[in-house]
Amino acid sequence: MHTIAIIGGGFSGTSLATRLLQDPPARPTRILLIERRAQVGRGVAYSTRAYPYVLNAPASGMSADPAQPDDFLRYARTRDAGAQAGDFLPRGLYGDYLIARLEAAVRAAPAHVVLETVHAEVTAVRRADGGGWRIEMAPARSVAADEVVLATGNPRPASLAIGRGLDRINDLWDEAGVVPGEHPVLIIGTALTMADMVTRLAAHSTRAAPIIAVSRHGLLPQPHDTAHGAPYAGDVATLQRAAGTSMRTLLRAVRAMAKDAAAHGSDWRAVITFIRPHAPALWAALAGAERARFLRHVRVYWDLHRHRVAPAMAQRMAALRAAGLLEICAARIVALESWGDRIRATLLPRGGGEARALVVDYVINCTGPDYRIATSRDPLLRQLLGERLIAPDALGLGLRTGPAGEALDPSGAPVPGLSYVGPLLRASWWEATAVPELRGHVEHLAGALRGRVSEAP
Repeated sequence: MHTIAIIGGGFSGTSLATRLLQDPPARPTRILLIERRAQVGRGVAYSTRAYPYVLNAPASGMSADPAQPDDFLRYARTRDAGAQAGDFLPRGLYGDYLIARLEAAVRAAPAHVVLETVHAEVTAVRRADGGGWRIEMAPARSVAADEVVLATGNPRPASLAIGRGLDRINDLWDEAGVVPGEHPVLIIGTALTMADMVTRLAAHSTRAAPIIAVSRHGLLPQPHDTAHGAPYAGDVATLQRAAGTSMRTLLRAVRAMAKDAAAHGSDWRAVITFIRPHAPALWAALAGAERARFLRHVRVYWDLHRHRVAPAMAQRMAALRAAGLLEICAARIVALESWGDRIRATLLPRGGGEARALVVDYVINCTGPDYRIATSRDPLLRQLLGERLIAPDALGLGLRTGPAGEALDPSGAPVPGLSYVGPLLRASWWEATAVPELRGHVEHLAGALRGRVSEAP
């Protein structure tokens, strides 16, 4: 029996297992879904938590099945008959949906394909004597596999070197990070994770102390459009030619499209929606130096316009700012130090000016995932890097991979039997962090795995 081991039971890993059960290889196949948490299907993003974080996209755009756009909405209506396509539903509900899809696929799967779920921490993946792979797990145990798929999800934020050793520094997913309303808080980062944390901290009316959020640009993510403006259809060839020229030319083309959309009753959101499926091809057309220029000068603006927040969340942050309970700062943190049992932060404003000192009770790291694999703290990634089975990309965006997610070694050669699916694909595809793109990558990899199992001796 051919064994496919999937390491990681979040969206990507669970969706891949579901797809292989729904449309399995022709030969007898065992699927091992290895997840360190108590449940598969949730990962970090869709875990059940004390605070009901909501999705960053409406229900209509969250189907895990590209062939059934309303799949998630139909499931949501089994739990709440009033759920609407434009609703921003709880993340825990989405985790329930992924689990339900997997369970349905197991029940309907043919007899020659089986799923085994293993709850363990994978510490190493090594070539086995005689071919295939040996997957080592803690506590001491191992399993053999013919194919290994890394689906480990988003890395955690980079640790704050400037505040190393200080207590009361947390990140978004640390439940100990709940801060009573009388404590002032400094949040590092002003993008989506900051928005989640602010709404959590201000969920109760008892908040009286300020929340200060700081980033280099001091920009907030844009809200989703609730007016459902007219769609926009531009000229893809124009964008392709511009990307092949320079980042500056591509940016000018996008701005021209935004003006054209406004002149025809639409707005910039429709332009971003139009560009989104073409982003991988545009990314591929950019030369290496132009990609680096995009990351230096444009990335922050693309992210804020592309990765938007729920309208209710944007309204809540606006109300907090109006009440003086939320301050957004464009600055660089130059010092974090103990100040009795508190923390003193020194900020250097963007554009110059005098340094500003703040004394807070907590600092929360909302800088977002750290995609720099070369400096990863993850033991599995470090082992794979050390044994030259994976390689980071030159721009620190993730892993080097082939067209179907094949892991590439430092020489650029595919590593037979080792693949990756998840956000670290952004190194090759740029768009690889949201459900619509990830489900496409899952589908592509599932097809490649089916083919390799069929061809295996």
